Amino acid sequence: MNSVRNNRTCGTPVDVSQAKQVEAYKTPPKMVERVLKRLDALEESRRLAEGKKTEIEEQILRLKEEAIRKVEESAKTLTEQVRHVFKRQEQNVKNEIEDLTSHLKSSHGNGRHNYDVTKSQLDFNLQRHAPKPPIIEFVASDFEGSVFTLGRIEVKKDKEANSPRQDVLSAPSRTFTSWKSRFGTSGTKKGQFSEPLCVTTASDQVYVIDRAGGGRVQVFTLKGEQVSEFMLNFGDNLNINGCGLFSDGRHVTFVGSLCKGAIGVDTTYTNVFLKYTKEGRQVARRALTVGSGRDPIIDASGFQDGRIAAALTGKVCILATSGDTQSEFDTAVQTYKRVCVDHRNNNILLSLHKTVQVYNERGQRLQELSLEPGLGRGPLNGPHGLCVDERGNIIVADWSNSRVQMFNGEGGFVQTIAGEEDGGSHSTKTTI
Repeated sequence: MNSVRNNRTCGTPVDVSQAKQVEAYKTPPKMVERVLKRLDALEESRRLAEGKKTEIEEQILRLKEEAIRKVEESAKTLTEQVRHVFKRQEQNVKNEIEDLTSHLKSSHGNGRHNYDVTKSQLDFNLQRHAPKPPIIEFVASDFEGSVFTLGRIEVKKDKEANSPRQDVLSAPSRTFTSWKSRFGTSGTKKGQFSEPLCVTTASDQVYVIDRAGGGRVQVFTLKGEQVSEFMLNFGDNLNINGCGLFSDGRHVTFVGSLCKGAIGVDTTYTNVFLKYTKEGRQVARRALTVGSGRDPIIDASGFQDGRIAAALTGKVCILATSGDTQSEFDTAVQTYKRVCVDHRNNNILLSLHKTVQVYNERGQRLQELSLEPGLGRGPLNGPHGLCVDERGNIIVADWSNSRVQMFNGEGGFVQTIAGEEDGGSHSTKTTI
């Protein structure tokens, strides 16, 4: 009995104390305090939600303004291109009218001999077909049948705020690329491009080579402001066939193939190595021993130490910084291809029709990647330029499809970086 009584006596004060605390917690002052704290928390939650809503709305409005600006830029560029085409045709018609008018004036009162000469010239001009208007049409981006969106809204659970998305309220069908800078139009003047062939960067400057004047290099800031330009001066009416362009900030190096006249079956090529100062003064020129008159350099890519990997038909040659051949190896496929060097490991990547082959410097083929575009997109069609970023992603200029796509190191599709709707048109080179 004593044991039982002691146990009950020892437990009674604790039970009474807990009960008093619970009762005190439910007294009107405490309840009011709890309600006020809850109201403060709700008000803070409402304030944070309102701030987040405003922030997202401002982001959407900024993106809308950016999209409008880019559409206006695209419309301006397209308009300039159309005007340039028709202005050239108009000039041709004007020139012929002036010629015929001049010949008619010369045929009156200038004697029998001058009349006969003028008559023969008129006969020749009249036999020619009148210049026809350009065969040109505007191919609009197809937005029908899909919802055009600027982005998507993602809803995440609070405890997983930093994890991948939990729910997507709207799926994008097409998005604008966030350009850091975009510059240039079609033409041969300063800041314009006539069939741009290669691009490279050094010391926060962009070097672009195009066909203007037989071969020209223009230098820009990353914002598109032109710094300088110079002609490559190949001489002997030589034209560029394929090439690579490199710069270390002090010199600009051109490695490629040149030919005379139009490119055809019987064309003879000359593979060359040219080096210029950044001001355009030529400091080195040599004909390369790699390849032959029928085996031109198609593309070239640089190693970080200045060496160059040049792609020919069915083989790759590695050149020293002086242009001397260090080594070469045959490739598994005899076909037209582009080349790039992965600076992380000096592996050499070659683009084929729908795949990319990876070789090491010794010519051992490491793998062949089958690049499959994203869902709903057609297969690669003539991939031209390619490069590898610092994460090992492969970026491909899909020429015939007018788009630039990114794949991971195993060939899996990651994203479309730019397409025809973003202004891309037959991209041939990419660079990081």
